[in-house]
Amino acid sequence: MKKIIVYISIIFSLIGAFSLVASADELHLKNGRVITGVIIKQNSSGVTIKLKIGEITYSASQVDKAVMASAEENEELQGHWKAQKEAKKVEETEEDPFAIFEDSEIDTATEQALVSGKIYTKGDRIYLNDELFFIKGIAYGINYPGCLGGMGGYYRIPPEVFEKDFQMMREAGINCIRSYEPLPPEILDLADKYNIMVIENIVYPGDWTNFKSDDELKVLQAEALRIVKRDKDRKCILMWSIWNDAPFAWGKHGGNVVKRYGFEDVNKFLKCIFDVVSEEDPEHLITASNMLGHIGSEVGYDFLDVIGLNAYIGGHGQWLGVANAREAVDKIQDISVEYNKPVIIMETGYSTYINEELQYEVLKTQIEITDEQTAGIVIFQWSDGWWKAGEPSVLDDHIEEHWGIVTGYRDAKPGYKAISELFNQIPTNSKGFLESE
Repeated sequence: MKKIIVYISIIFSLIGAFSLVASADELHLKNGRVITGVIIKQNSSGVTIKLKIGEITYSASQVDKAVMASAEENEELQGHWKAQKEAKKVEETEEDPFAIFEDSEIDTATEQALVSGKIYTKGDRIYLNDELFFIKGIAYGINYPGCLGGMGGYYRIPPEVFEKDFQMMREAGINCIRSYEPLPPEILDLADKYNIMVIENIVYPGDWTNFKSDDELKVLQAEALRIVKRDKDRKCILMWSIWNDAPFAWGKHGGNVVKRYGFEDVNKFLKCIFDVVSEEDPEHLITASNMLGHIGSEVGYDFLDVIGLNAYIGGHGQWLGVANAREAVDKIQDISVEYNKPVIIMETGYSTYINEELQYEVLKTQIEITDEQTAGIVIFQWSDGWWKAGEPSVLDDHIEEHWGIVTGYRDAKPGYKAISELFNQIPTNSKGFLESE
């Protein structure tokens, strides 16, 4: 099979000098052609291959396989790049740079091939600005004593509370928050200010949703698009999240939706939300949160860019120990390997209702055991939620209201100390915690 290395010729400015990469990939197309470059995104929709001065995206129907390029091809490609870097420009050509392709081979993403993406996945890792981005995250809900949760209490909370939140998160080494609803612009302003990335939950299907209803689907799609259009140009946005706790086995409106509607219908419904978000904003990744260990918990695995799991490693209602935690992490890593995608733990943690002093040891152990086996870990949650089990005027004697690593009034709890010690040891541009020998 004849191998073709595609080079796109454009004017290359002095400012736009690019650096060499370590290795190249081969993208084998079903028409027999082979493209050599660096694969930066690969999912059920297709594959994007980066040629350093541009990107080309092929739909899944066009792709046969992707493999590592030979040493000779890698040397040839890097030699080409090196020569262009030294020359500081590429010779301009009057030919159409895509003339070697038939029209049917170029999808809409290819038309924007000269626009470099800054957030992408490769294998089981997330990259931001061409560097590894390991998520050291915290679940961030809008909570404060005496207030309802979320936007129901937002305007009663003094603005300085949120400023303190971001100051404390930054000091603790947290580089990302995940939300449970679209965040107010003022909160996103703080994320921008403190250089903390955001996984923003933009829509919320649940066990109350009719997964056979086109009307309900259209409502959810419209709401998702509204938030994406509002926030997609913010520098703090890392990913969109399009559901939480699937397959919603805990719900009060009928429980597990996969049991009720069937896997195919639920998966198709959720993918329709994914598709409109991806079309509106191809520059950001899309994830969601699934409950590990339930029937149907694999919904979305085939199309999400990043798989998110709410998995309380080592136990939920109580701490079951290190062996249980390791077993859970092994299962999570197996999912990443099977789907060749990044997997992040979107929720894990420990409620101080059970044992306040044990929170430090549990969170520390969870982060250490996770080590480099995921693309990130998010601790649940930032502050105690006074409203979750009763009236928001009182902190109830209930497990749900004590998950915070800070109190409702933002005093540090043992978990904050654990997060600060561990997260500040982990470089953002790394694969995660690796205990020094």
